[in-house]
Amino acid sequence: MLGSHTNLANGCSIMPGSCLESETMIGNLTRISRKTKSKCGEVFMGIPARIMPFQMPVMSTVQYQIEIIPFWHTCLSHYVSKCLLLCIYSFGGLVGGSIIHTMLVCGLYRCRAYIRYQIIEQIITRISQDHAQFICPFLGNTQWLIRLFRAYGAHIGDNNIVPDISSITDYHLMTIGDNVRVHVRTEIQGHSFEQRILKLTPVSIESYTVKARLSRPTIVHEDLVKYQQEYDIINKFFLWYERIASIYTNVNELQFMNYGYADMDEYIDDHTGYYSRKLYGQVLANVALTDKNVLEISCGRGAGAAWCVHTHAPHSYIGIYRSQDVINLCQRRYSTIPRLSFKVANATKHLPFENESTGIILCIETTHAFDEPIAIKQFANEVVRVLRPNGYLLWCDFCYMNGSGKSVYDLIENDGLIIKEKVNITRNVLHALDIQINSRADFIERHVQPADQEYYRLFAGLSDTQIYEGMSQGRSQYWRVVFRKKITADISVI
Repeated sequence: MLGSHTNLANGCSIMPGSCLESETMIGNLTRISRKTKSKCGEVFMGIPARIMPFQMPVMSTVQYQIEIIPFWHTCLSHYVSKCLLLCIYSFGGLVGGSIIHTMLVCGLYRCRAYIRYQIIEQIITRISQDHAQFICPFLGNTQWLIRLFRAYGAHIGDNNIVPDISSITDYHLMTIGDNVRVHVRTEIQGHSFEQRILKLTPVSIESYTVKARLSRPTIVHEDLVKYQQEYDIINKFFLWYERIASIYTNVNELQFMNYGYADMDEYIDDHTGYYSRKLYGQVLANVALTDKNVLEISCGRGAGAAWCVHTHAPHSYIGIYRSQDVINLCQRRYSTIPRLSFKVANATKHLPFENESTGIILCIETTHAFDEPIAIKQFANEVVRVLRPNGYLLWCDFCYMNGSGKSVYDLIENDGLIIKEKVNITRNVLHALDIQINSRADFIERHVQPADQEYYRLFAGLSDTQIYEGMSQGRSQYWRVVFRKKITADISVI
């Protein structure tokens, strides 16, 4: 017996004789039996099912993301999609029609973020379903299917085998290495509905992996609820940074992607990125870039890198980002600027530069998107390797203050880096966000579809979001820190 408003996740099993109370949620791959005793609002996960230390939200506070689709929408979308299908194959024949159909599906999928009308979304879905039904079965276990996934936006290496188009969803969230084998009926997805809310997270599969079935890993933490909230925020940032940087390629007003810095007596928003440039100026306040080799971690859309080259005349300036789409955008916009270049690289894995080849490294609002402390430490190790003796890491970001006194900049500091200067600039960053609130909210309203606006508001640091409230209430702080690489003399003294 299932109570009202019960939520059953993918792959869960409800055994004979089971009884669930109202407002109950069952997680992915969870098994419920007659021995499972539930109360209203409880959440169960695991085999056998175990009660989680958090509950479902009250019904009145939940905003459903599943809507009832009008019947005429379904009929019209079905009719239009089938007419398009007939036209495509009548015009192109079997071979040409298949190619046109594939190109159309890939193009529509890439443009999905700009679609605002439900009926058009349904038509696109129908066309994609027809393609998956008629074309994709012939592509299974071939490299043509891998190429199709790449066209959809997935980052997939070489010599991989995937049996079916349904094996992978949420293509823009997928990163798969080389020589990966995916078994039949495996489902790799980057989304879930947790507490009736759609949540997205990137999925990464390393090289030489065989996957029989992939599910989202379980995270164990002393304060599970608090950690889950922070983990979800990090996942959203990881996804939306890349999406904002790569999708809105023609929007001139979206040049910078940081929160900005404002003096307390400034109040005018000129919509030109003035406060974002000023944050760069703050980070560079006591360090000269002139004639230095400079590396910027996660350079975003490249506007900050271009400003630094114009203003401070470094010998060379390289901006890196882990997404090829983002780097392509930077190269299109700023390829004519001398001494400025961009390269694909993941700072938490490996920086593709020689040892002691860089004088200054900039890291602006980047480390909060690193999902684990080990990633931050790996990043710090790479910084030490690449920096010249007495070189500088110029860092700024917000970080959670969990009462332990341990912050992100503490994790960065190691045997090779020492903190030369650190300044709490939380008030100035909040003031900059207050000044820019109208322009940022207006941008989101004009350019972002309603379903995504919540995430963009969080990303933009608007008031009433968890990021803004965390800084204003002291749960997180925004710091700028100057690290200097130790030289041999420093280490011997220590």
